[in-house]
Amino acid sequence: MALSEARSPEQFWGKLTSLPSIRSVPPRVEKFLRSALPQLDLKPRVMHRASGLGSLGRQRFLALAEYNGGYIAREAKALAPSAAMCGAGAPARDSSGNILYSRIVARAVRCPDPMLRLHNQWLLRRISPHCSRIELDQLPRGRDEAHLLRSMGWETANVHLGTPNARTEIGKALRNLPSGWLLIACKVMLRALNEDWEDWRKFQSANG
Repeated sequence: MALSEARSPEQFWGKLTSLPSIRSVPPRVEKFLRSALPQLDLKPRVMHRASGLGSLGRQRFLALAEYNGGYIAREAKALAPSAAMCGAGAPARDSSGNILYSRIVARAVRCPDPMLRLHNQWLLRRISPHCSRIELDQLPRGRDEAHLLRSMGWETANVHLGTPNARTEIGKALRNLPSGWLLIACKVMLRALNEDWEDWRKFQSANG
């Protein structure tokens, strides 16, 4: 189900190699990227990469290098506080001003990603054809969205279970929810998202 043309190595690496290199890279970010490469003497090209909508407005740097006859890539992305925490009026940073992402990753109840690193508000990860986001519109016709959504929900639950004694409270909350609550919530969220989009378009038109 996760296979598609976009995950073809030829298409994936062809898209990345076509990106223009950049010269202005923050020294700490360049050092961070180089530290994740398998050899210190590799000479990566650094470029900007845009992917999805969730990271718009945040700096993203990609280091692309040739290694043992193929390509490898590492991405450094600036972290941002949780919108859910901000919306709930809860602190999105700890007492030292750090984003809570590292604490969540450390406590999540599942096998950790060995290539995922955090340093000074930057997230570093591996990028490859089979280590990237799954686009729903690129899934094959014979697909099972319910299975995919269940897998996503499973991973979300693993994150929530990182909170001590969360299992009992989460179970209690779920039992008190009405039937079909998730679909109802999704429709409410979709409506709010569309309203925000229309407001943004009107603002851009009035100030463009």
